[in-house]
Amino acid sequence: MIKKLYYRSRRYQLTARTIAAIAIIILVTIYVLYKLSDVSLSRARALRGEVFERDLRELAGRFDADERYVLAKNIRKLIEDSRAPTPLILPRQYYVSFPSKNSALVLPRQPPRNCFVSLWSEDLVQRQQNRYTTKVCSYFSENKSPGKYLFLALNYSDDSIIPLKQGDISFSADLIQLSVTHRGKSQTWWLGFQNPQKNSAREQYELTAFRLKAGGIKERDRRLEGWAYVQKQATGTPVINLIARLDFKEFMSSEEIQNEDAVWPPDGWEDVSIRLTRRDASTKSGEVETIVFQERGKTNYSIPSLGAAIFNAHAKLAVESTEKGVHETWDIKSPVQFASPEGGLGRKIQTVNGDLLISWNPQVQKQSVPETNIVFKVTHPGTVIEQGFWQAVLYLFLLVLFGLIAAWHFFTRLLRPIAILSRDSKRLISLSDHSIATLPYSHQSDEIGVLSSSFNELLDETRKRATREHAEKLAREETTRQRQLEEVQRREENLNIIGHEIRSPLQALMSIYPSGETRRYLDRIYEALPHLLGSAGAQAAFDARVMNIEPMDIADFLREVSQNILRQIPDVVYIGPKSGIYCAVDDGAIEDAISHILSNAERYRVSGSEIKIHLFDDSNSAVIRICNDGPSIDEEIKDRIFDYKFTTVRNSSTAGQGLGLFVAKKYIKRMGGSIEAINTATGVCLQLSLPLLSKE
Repeated sequence: MIKKLYYRSRRYQLTARTIAAIAIIILVTIYVLYKLSDVSLSRARALRGEVFERDLRELAGRFDADERYVLAKNIRKLIEDSRAPTPLILPRQYYVSFPSKNSALVLPRQPPRNCFVSLWSEDLVQRQQNRYTTKVCSYFSENKSPGKYLFLALNYSDDSIIPLKQGDISFSADLIQLSVTHRGKSQTWWLGFQNPQKNSAREQYELTAFRLKAGGIKERDRRLEGWAYVQKQATGTPVINLIARLDFKEFMSSEEIQNEDAVWPPDGWEDVSIRLTRRDASTKSGEVETIVFQERGKTNYSIPSLGAAIFNAHAKLAVESTEKGVHETWDIKSPVQFASPEGGLGRKIQTVNGDLLISWNPQVQKQSVPETNIVFKVTHPGTVIEQGFWQAVLYLFLLVLFGLIAAWHFFTRLLRPIAILSRDSKRLISLSDHSIATLPYSHQSDEIGVLSSSFNELLDETRKRATREHAEKLAREETTRQRQLEEVQRREENLNIIGHEIRSPLQALMSIYPSGETRRYLDRIYEALPHLLGSAGAQAAFDARVMNIEPMDIADFLREVSQNILRQIPDVVYIGPKSGIYCAVDDGAIEDAISHILSNAERYRVSGSEIKIHLFDDSNSAVIRICNDGPSIDEEIKDRIFDYKFTTVRNSSTAGQGLGLFVAKKYIKRMGGSIEAINTATGVCLQLSLPLLSKE
């Protein structure tokens, strides 16, 4: 057994070397990867678990009491990095009425940070940077006892405020346009700033609301009230803080207003739409500039932005919530600047900051948000290998070097000989090229030598067979040609004899029937005799026939065909108008064509079934459709059934000569029409189209 294997390895050296090289590469690769993963796996998973646990604790602890309340009540609106400024539910109202002249100014507490949405004007922010960015918070208070209000808080930067002067109907001042839509009802208000109180510790403005009535009349509306105050940031930039409340009874039904026990906020509060527009009259150009804010903006203090460290570690962040026995989970989409839309987990293996991330066993960490039913969940699917990475780089270098050596060996021992063999094989294709008699490398004791010697033996045998088969082919062709010439001569002699024998009786019959229907058929036979005696081909015979084209009522003709002319074909049914469809045809040709088609339908129809002749006009054509129930026609031969002597029935009493449909097509074509075969659900229809004449 060993001796046999040794002999085979000597004969197939290339195969043996290839198997040995592949085996060594696989064993070395497995060993290196095993050592690398064994050293890194335990430490990497432990370190990553600690990092994620810390990040989750930090994420859950970044919300104060009010922010946790907002998160729990409005989680569906806070899981995205951007949203529309639709109202949220807050634990209480943060609105404070305008302070009196004698009271000290007590600044109201701002709504929670995660209530705000940063809106901007896309066309102006590119030129003015962040000048026209506005933070908006709209909310309903969970407690409705102070009143049924929709609250609004705005923060934006502005160098100065141009207040609305008394009696200024042109509104040449800084204004805020507020549009609210609920349940299909929309209303728009203009909010203007009144002059600040004198001797106040800080600038504060009372807001006056106007809404437009029919005819462009501006009417003050006290159902919307609020005030604004100015604060300066550490950079010295003044910030306008606006707080307002809107009596939401404007959008409520009378039943909701009167029902004190009704659920608050009212139904559909999540879909309240708010649009904002600013008119800045304090520009350097002195012109009033209108700033239209986008419908959506960046969610302040959103979960995606707070989870940046988690996304940057190629992990996924999800939020779970259980309320009233219903458990829901939302996957948080990472911001674009931190990771790809797939969360960096789209590949099975990837490098991260010099480390190798392999997607194997998932690692899951959870952290509850205090005083809520919300749980943050982090999922990392891979294993990070840190130690020994340089060893892997060295291993890959050696592997590439070994691959280059192996590639050179394969080129010199395999690829180059194959190329030479291919070149010489192409030259051997030509039998006239005797410069190369055999292929090279037949003397070698490897696979290339075995292939070359085997091919040379095959080539020698092929040449002998080709020479012998060529001689046999020439002999067969000569025998076939002689046989065909003899058959043609015999047919011509038979046709001449038949034509000569028919002429005398036919002339006698013509003298007996000088006119009438019978004479018409005798004339057609007599006109065909010259082609029979002249041994004309089928195509020439039909082309030489003189056609007598005259108008004919096709409907009347087909009706008579189905009733009288072809009694030998039973169960022929005509379906169509009795008369009134005229075409220019030769009466004999159209009769022959219809007869041949009916005979063909009789041959193939199901026994006892009807042959139906349909007639209808289609635009400028009269369409005749002759249908029979029976086998359909294969798509491959649908166009060939009209060829000369083509038939699908062989060695049968019903077999045709392949002339009927050929004759029908030739006659129909000479009369300016067309014919085609159509398969139906129950059989076959042959459809004829003839040019239609006007009734005149």
